[in-house]
Amino acid sequence: MCAGLKGVREVHACEMNDALCSVAQEVIASQKHSCPVTLHPAVSTALKLPKFDLIFCEVFDAGLLGEHALPTILHARKELLKADGLLIPARARIFGQLVEAPLLLERFRVAQSAGVPLKGAYLRNSERYTCETMSVVPHVALTEPVQLVSLDFQEIEYLYSNLGTWIDPPLELHVTKAGAAHALVYWWELDLDAAGECRIHTSPTGGSDSWEQAVKPLTFSIDQALHLHEGDQVHLHLRVQADGLEVLLQDAEGHASSLEAPEPTWPDVELEEEELLRFNDTEHWKVVQSALEHAFHSLPEQLPVQVVDISESLPVALLSPVIHTRASGIVAGVSSKAEKEVMQSLLAHSELPAEVHLLLASPQQVIQAALPAPYPPAKDGPSEETWPAAVLVCEDIVGASGHLRSEALQDLALLWRSLGGQLKSRELRVVPEAISLKLRLIESTELERRTRVVERPGGVDVSEVNALSVTEFLSLEESVLKPKWLSAEVDALTLPLASALPTALAALSARGKDGQPLLRVRLVATAEGKVNGIVVRCLWAKAGLAIEKQADGRLAGILWPNDAVNRAPDLKVGDAVIVTIRYSPARGIIEMIADTTAWRHFVVAAQRSGCNGPLQTSCYEGLSPADF
Repeated sequence: MCAGLKGVREVHACEMNDALCSVAQEVIASQKHSCPVTLHPAVSTALKLPKFDLIFCEVFDAGLLGEHALPTILHARKELLKADGLLIPARARIFGQLVEAPLLLERFRVAQSAGVPLKGAYLRNSERYTCETMSVVPHVALTEPVQLVSLDFQEIEYLYSNLGTWIDPPLELHVTKAGAAHALVYWWELDLDAAGECRIHTSPTGGSDSWEQAVKPLTFSIDQALHLHEGDQVHLHLRVQADGLEVLLQDAEGHASSLEAPEPTWPDVELEEEELLRFNDTEHWKVVQSALEHAFHSLPEQLPVQVVDISESLPVALLSPVIHTRASGIVAGVSSKAEKEVMQSLLAHSELPAEVHLLLASPQQVIQAALPAPYPPAKDGPSEETWPAAVLVCEDIVGASGHLRSEALQDLALLWRSLGGQLKSRELRVVPEAISLKLRLIESTELERRTRVVERPGGVDVSEVNALSVTEFLSLEESVLKPKWLSAEVDALTLPLASALPTALAALSARGKDGQPLLRVRLVATAEGKVNGIVVRCLWAKAGLAIEKQADGRLAGILWPNDAVNRAPDLKVGDAVIVTIRYSPARGIIEMIADTTAWRHFVVAAQRSGCNGPLQTSCYEGLSPADF
């Protein structure tokens, strides 16, 4: 955009991320400029260049300061901008309000009363705040929105010299609705020019869709939240740090919110948000319990049972109370010494009926160590007559976002290919027993906007830049996408995870005489609309029956290829879409492949129901779900 402005002699840009730098190079090369554009693959604070007339700085996250905006702007003003130069933006203001929202606390800590009862554990988010689309998050506003702080980037040196100082006096908030103060929700407004005539904001009502809102917890426990009454005047203490805000709430009686560190005896573990959501998903752990109980009950009663856990991250399935008293030993892999120490500390507070052996090893190494012979090896040598049965647990094979982890699938397939013959001497069960795959057509303008370049930002056409396209979507909120369902949900296949897995994957990898994958599923439109993608649900299955609850409000799936060859079709009721399913070790269980383009993620064909052809007489070609 800058290179297209009249009178501009040269433009310099910087990008610290290698992948995005390659995208930027492709965008620059695709445009015609009247002046040279130089791209620097570095962070701006590392640049050594002559000073500039104008600097445009967009380094803002949902919380405004999380991407090191203040030190970046400080360096830009001191080292890169001329004395009479112009910096965009000029200033910022942060607004916020207190909310009651118990579900938001699940983003910050594993609740002791939900999911797996982790005694003595303190599992928390590695981030101090999360980014949420508050318009779709259930919450109650306890106060009206107020301005929290104002930041003048023209006076960045003064601002920087006062970082870490509590703002005095504290901010007074008027409680308009009684409730428990669980979190502070805040957003920002930018003045791009000094006069404040050009503004953008990220308010949950009518703000820019490019940013969400920031959510900062005021407590980690629902029970310990400050309870406010309508009409109360409460104090919000604030201080600005280089990478965000610190807050402390004080109610009318002088009680303050607290995010104190846990007791010294508790292990303090930082986790990603997806892991926290999985650990707090009570329904998921009910499924784990049901599957484990079924596995134990299916084994001969006279045999003790060894549990082998190949779940990634903390193997929390081991801490579940559903581990049967018949368990003779438990083996699990951890990825680092620190994780091993944490697990040992957690196990010290648990009440498991068997000894736990933690191996610093990958899931595949755990499999090789614990199967086919039990681990640890018997001192007097192996005795197959006394070997216990085994339950192999892969609790996170379906991620919290709903996708099937292909690396876990490969681990299980390799197990049966390499050890299948040796395992005949042991009774072995896999949890889950099988994975069920379900497909459904979706129309969603918001899905297209979030996964495709559909506009011309600043008048620049970047729609043909390959890197600005993705082939799948993960963990998008259904309430945000507002989908129109164009078909019923179809059972595509059920994939066994026991000894039949290699055969099933080989069949899914094979091709017919026409060179096409063998399994094709027909989705018939039940409503008119444009196909933007196919929602894919991967569920635990038991005896052919799906028992896994879908992640609340989260959708994952495949996008319809959208290029010069493959255009998203407009379907009428009764039209058929044929989805070809194929296994690829690199991409997982589903692969959609476009015929003549760079897309290699699905073969998708649409055929009108009125046309003649084999699609009129068969939903599947070659293989059907019954074959699996």
